[in-house]
Amino acid sequence: MKSLLFILSVLGLTVGFTTGCSLSRTSPRDMAKAGSAYGGLAGAGSGALIGAVIPAGDVAASALLGTAVGIPAGAVIAYYAVSSENERELSRLDGIIERNENELQQKRLELIEMRRQVHDESSLIRLDRSRRDSDLYIGPTLGRTRP
Repeated sequence: MKSLLFILSVLGLTVGFTTGCSLSRTSPRDMAKAGSAYGGLAGAGSGALIGAVIPAGDVAASALLGTAVGIPAGAVIAYYAVSSENERELSRLDGIIERNENELQQKRLELIEMRRQVHDESSLIRLDRSRRDSDLYIGPTLGRTRP
């Protein structure tokens, strides 16, 4: 029994270290792979414990059966968990994008209004024609001297 627990512990640490990198990813496929490894490990451990508790139970067969059940269960659970988390994150980010688009549209309208006001005010400016210090260019750069 102690050797079985030791083997399961070593197997668990090995699976944990080898699948640890995939836990930082957001791809449901990668997480399903890691979930299947963890599910297989959990199934093997629980199957071995059940096989050890049952009188005249075969520990190895119970561990194998637990692994066979744990692998697909872990993969499906991990895939669903990451997919739903990704959907929540996408909807949150879509809300942020929509708020930013609304703010940009409002700023764009404010700029258009400011341009209109500046244009209207600049058309009201009357040049003092009595001043002939320099030749004034009265085009788009109203009031600036020509280079």
